[in-house]
Amino acid sequence: DQAGETLAVFTAALGMDQQGAMGLAGLANHLSNNSNAKASDIAGVMARQGATAKMAGFSANEAAALSAAMLSSGMGEERSATALKNISGRLTLGSAAATSQQEALSTIGFDSVELAASMQSDASGTLLTVLEATKEAPLEEQGALIGQIFGEEAKGAVASLAGNTEQYLKTLKLANQGQDVHIQSLQDEYNARVNTTENGLAQFINKLNRLSVVVGSALLPALNWVLEPLGAGISLLADFAEANQG
Repeated sequence: DQAGETLAVFTAALGMDQQGAMGLAGLANHLSNNSNAKASDIAGVMARQGATAKMAGFSANEAAALSAAMLSSGMGEERSATALKNISGRLTLGSAAATSQQEALSTIGFDSVELAASMQSDASGTLLTVLEATKEAPLEEQGALIGQIFGEEAKGAVASLAGNTEQYLKTLKLANQGQDVHIQSLQDEYNARVNTTENGLAQFINKLNRLSVVVGSALLPALNWVLEPLGAGISLLADFAEANQG
């Protein structure tokens, strides 16, 4: 099933044990229940670029929250995965950052080396700070800055994220809730599906019972009309057979 596949993906792609994978699957479900992102899409983004995000300093939960925020803003799984890759890679280049990127970062008050170090201590906070600083730049310069800092291929997704940091803060808050809350989300979903199935079966059985009553009542007069003369004919045959034995 999909849940089993998701656990296998998290275990293989992110090097998680069963408990960690279960917690992340629960978080994906919890985020899906409280945002416009689908759990399957969150899992897809994490399978593609979750390991990259972890190397950049994001925890698995933070990466899932960032994925959900981008998906909720209308980005598909592929575009969100590309943006997650670029965010993770471009903010951790340090001294290897291109001159154009270093200049763009300097324009909004950042040094690429210090930024890379900050990502390892607080990746989500650092990203939010960069996004907020970008929004404070003149409107006509924001697009170019985002493209230079995060790469042109992620420009649209990052711009959407910068324009709705409240959604990102919301998903981060959900991600920071305890693992028991996330796993309970899976249990609640399972219970709801079981109840739905049980109710469906009960309704089906009731309909069958009603059908048997209706059909039985409708056919009974016709059956009696056929069975009574048929029974009389059988009795006559039996009488004739008895009288002519031997």
